[in-house]
Amino acid sequence: MNASLLDRFWAKVNKNGPKMPHMKTRCWLWTGYKDDEGYGGLFFGNVQQRAHRIAYFLKHGNYPSPAGLHKCDNSGCVRWGHVYEGTQLTNIGDRVKRERSAARSKHGRAKLNSKQVKELRVRYAAGEMTKTLAIEYGISTRHIAYIAGGHSWKP
Repeated sequence: MNASLLDRFWAKVNKNGPKMPHMKTRCWLWTGYKDDEGYGGLFFGNVQQRAHRIAYFLKHGNYPSPAGLHKCDNSGCVRWGHVYEGTQLTNIGDRVKRERSAARSKHGRAKLNSKQVKELRVRYAAGEMTKTLAIEYGISTRHIAYIAGGHSWKP
């Protein structure tokens, strides 16, 4: 294994991430570069790879094929126990099962369902830190403010 890859990878991992409600273990959060969808990225072999795929590679010796999916629904998570091989069809099935599908959320790129939005608003009103909520729900602090203020996810 390339020691440089290992060093670069682990230098960008926070193992004290949130514990998603449907998971038994905490997420390991990627603290390096993230794209607009919240997926971590790291250059390896002159190609930028998604961090969760590299995590899978480090554990299993191959990249997840055809895709690396998150059991935790946290795109910034690199805990290899939370990443598994699957297809786009598997991913769609998981989204529907966990009520994160376009049909449930009314928006194809929504990361939250209506139950999570209600819970987030209650916690925000109770004074929980915006940054803490953003990390736990895998969305930006700005989006937390929009949801809490009723500017998105209209009540």
